Amino acid sequence: MIVLMGMMGSGKSSVGRMLTRRLNLVAIDLDREIERRVGLTVAEIFALHGEAYFRILEEEALLRLAETGRPMILSLGGGAVLSHRGMEALKTKATAVIYLKASVPQLLMRLKYSRVKRPLLENTADPSGRLGELLAVRRPLYERYADFTVDTNGKLLSAVAEEIYDLVRPRLSARGRD
Repeated sequence: MIVLMGMMGSGKSSVGRMLTRRLNLVAIDLDREIERRVGLTVAEIFALHGEAYFRILEEEALLRLAETGRPMILSLGGGAVLSHRGMEALKTKATAVIYLKASVPQLLMRLKYSRVKRPLLENTADPSGRLGELLAVRRPLYERYADFTVDTNGKLLSAVAEEIYDLVRPRLSARGRD
């Protein structure tokens, strides 16, 4: 299992899809998995039930996916790192946990073109400030759980995928391609 984590807009889902071609593994996006199981979008879950309920669903999904031990590329939601139990479970199963690092200006630029609604940025007058606040809380957690950090600033996501491929290939060979 290859785990991709980082802030919203860091490229986790896109890079995960690119890696599926190189590594011949299935890609699972944690937010899409939650949406599939609940029948609501992340934005709808936030609107109807709040962030705390979403975090419960997120942790359950993390624990369930870690338990399967299936070979996959798992792209986490930006806040999944807040679940200590979920992250510890993933660390025991993952071949590599990779932090896709990006600056607030880079994240804002990418999010501007995203079609996905970002509940934590909705109704904020200062998206840059809000992203900075979220990053200040999450960065130490990303760094704690990461086996590798890949800076995505100013890079094409295809180049990020290639960098990750080079990092994980030796580990996959050693562990039998999980």
